[in-house]
Amino acid sequence: MAKSIKVEFIADEFESSHGRMPKGRGSWAFSTERDTPVDSPRFWFSPSMTLGEAKRAAAEHFRALLVRTSTAPLTGDAVITLWIQP
Repeated sequence: MAKSIKVEFIADEFESSHGRMPKGRGSWAFSTERDTPVDSPRFWFSPSMTLGEAKRAAAEHFRALLVRTSTAPLTGDAVITLWIQP
C-alpha cells in the first residue's frame, strides 16, 4: 500500500471558462485527465456542496479508485492530479 496518496487540483480549465477561480457552493466535476469524457469512471460529479467539501470527497473517491484499480502493489508515495472541470 502507498505510504500516502497526495491529491493535487488544477483549475485552469475552470478559470479559462468562467473567468475566475472556482469557489462557493455548487455541483462540482473532477477528472483525472484534462479531457476525460463525462461517462468515464475517471470523471466524478459531486452533489451540491462547497468547493472544499467537494475537493475532499473527490480526493477520497479517486484515492479509492486508485487502490481498487491498481494492478501492482502501491509502494512509496503516490500523487493524483485532478482537474476541476468547467
